[in-house]
Amino acid sequence: MVGEYRIEWKLGEGGMAEVFAATHPVIGKKAAIKVISPSLCADADCVERFIVEARAANEIGHPNIVDVFAFGQLPDGRRYFVMEWLQGEPLSHRIDREPRRISESCAILEQICDALEAAHEKGIVHRDLKPDNVFLVPVRGRGEQVKLLDFGIAKLIGRRSGTVRWKTEPDFVMGTPEYLSPEQARGRNVDHRTDIYALGVIAYEMLTGHVPFVAASAIDVIHMQIHDPPPRMRRSGVPRTLDRLIRQMLSKNPNQRPTLAEVRGMLREVRAHVGAEMAQRYVPRARTFLFGAVSAVLVSGVALAGVALQKEPPKPPPVATSQVPSEPLVVPQTVQPTRMPAKKAGDHVLSAHGADGRRAARKMRVRAQPDTPLATRGADYVLDPFAKRFR
Repeated sequence: MVGEYRIEWKLGEGGMAEVFAATHPVIGKKAAIKVISPSLCADADCVERFIVEARAANEIGHPNIVDVFAFGQLPDGRRYFVMEWLQGEPLSHRIDREPRRISESCAILEQICDALEAAHEKGIVHRDLKPDNVFLVPVRGRGEQVKLLDFGIAKLIGRRSGTVRWKTEPDFVMGTPEYLSPEQARGRNVDHRTDIYALGVIAYEMLTGHVPFVAASAIDVIHMQIHDPPPRMRRSGVPRTLDRLIRQMLSKNPNQRPTLAEVRGMLREVRAHVGAEMAQRYVPRARTFLFGAVSAVLVSGVALAGVALQKEPPKPPPVATSQVPSEPLVVPQTVQPTRMPAKKAGDHVLSAHGADGRRAARKMRVRAQPDTPLATRGADYVLDPFAKRFR
């Protein structure tokens, strides 16, 4: 048991803490509990950073930021906090599968802008913005909701006489090299504009599938973040306005980066433009396809009707004309087929009845009886006893 929750299983761990799935034993509410690593309990700075994360997320109180609603300490001295249970996947997993479509990327980036604006209004800079810390939660009927995680190295800004007071020392680099702003890579004091730079890196990665700067070592990546201009996105279909916006967000000079309000407004325009362009591109095609399909059906129907009209009706089967007189003759029982004698070589055997008898037999026609082996009811046959068969 951790507080009021029962630990179910381990979800994952990082360099600073472990995360567990938990359930309230009475009401069944699910939660995620983050517990600081035992090796860091004696480090006052790490403990303070852990507390800052819980305090920052709770202080902002935004729908796009994970909710932290309990904090405590275990008997062995480890600190923990309880946060909402999220079902979904990190943005990094989605990018690994395939680059996102432009409209979906803009929608996700807009929600990240909303979360960052809420944090900056509270004087909190995330400083470790990356796809691993952006969680996508499917919401029924509303697409996906962004949840911003891990404010572990967030800066709490205090203002005195118009100047910014930072809690950590300068010349100390913290963060992920691929998403560090140039001023953050130099170890200088940073403000909310460093989050805008990291957001530009995420936007670049979402559209292309890779970060702008890739190198064999972290030092080389940091050097590129400081000195190299961002490469152009080699993806067809990206609007020029979006490409220009991302390049402005990746500016080495913080003063040249747009504000989050400007970024959000431009993303909405791009999304609306892309949606209108897609509608203009596919709706006429759909109408053309539908018109063609209907036309094809109509033409086929007319053609089949024409063929049916031109086709002659089938002729009735020929009716057999009976050759039997009104009073059919009955063959006497004494009439039997005469067997022909075996023919020998050189002999010419004639019928015992002669030619006249053969002609008379050919003229004799009777209706076959049902008990005759070759008879069929209703059929007419000619009896030829000299040919030894019915013909």
